[in-house]
Amino acid sequence: MSMRPTPDPHPRHDPRDEYTLLCERCGYVLEGLAQDGNCPECGTPIAESLPGNTRTGTDWQRSPAPHSFLTTLWRTLAQPRRTFDRLRIDARSTGSLEAWTTLLAAALFVAPSFVYYALRVLFGPNPAQRSILQDAALGVAGLIGGTLIVALILSILTGIERTGIRAYGRVHRRRITYAIANSVCAHACVGWLTAAVLFSIALLVARSVGSFWWLVLPTLALFLGLLHFEILVWLGVKRCRYANRERPAHLPSPTP
Repeated sequence: MSMRPTPDPHPRHDPRDEYTLLCERCGYVLEGLAQDGNCPECGTPIAESLPGNTRTGTDWQRSPAPHSFLTTLWRTLAQPRRTFDRLRIDARSTGSLEAWTTLLAAALFVAPSFVYYALRVLFGPNPAQRSILQDAALGVAGLIGGTLIVALILSILTGIERTGIRAYGRVHRRRITYAIANSVCAHACVGWLTAAVLFSIALLVARSVGSFWWLVLPTLALFLGLLHFEILVWLGVKRCRYANRERPAHLPSPTP
């Protein structure tokens, strides 16, 4: 449903503005209406669209820490709808979440090769001119370099997706602001973890069943991981297309 202004529109009541209060169900402009009333368009209580009431933030957004990082990843995987419903629209608090999730996924992508190399060093033939220490240094350098390269690729793909959903918002008259796109994509990056885990399993299975599957299974794993990421982004856009954001104290409030 398209976003419609109230009968008494104000210049600051632009439904495209990220601080204009909208009904999170239908997109109707609620700015200036009594907060204890209902949306004139769909009847949803206005209180349910107030960001301070519902969008209290994910665990990471409320308190960034290793425990909240893991909890946020798990809840995004297990309860994506609930996670996006409570998502706080704030680009700053999600940038670090995206970075850490991407780095973790990249490390998981590279880890099987590192483990394979380590096993070769420990149990395979070792040239006399090369010491165990040199092999360890090469392995660690490969792990770090490979992780950074894969993380860069995943960051580029995430950036493309972020640009794409903002373009979708402009075309379909959905308020997908920069902060919303950042918040949604940062949490959807858990899909890259799915891709990394499936990729590692695919390599292990391919090594057991034959050379033909070395290309088929890892490619299928990457596709399924990308599909999971896309599904999470789509769900996040659906749940946050009219999401409201707290107005900073230094910005004046609209006059009814």
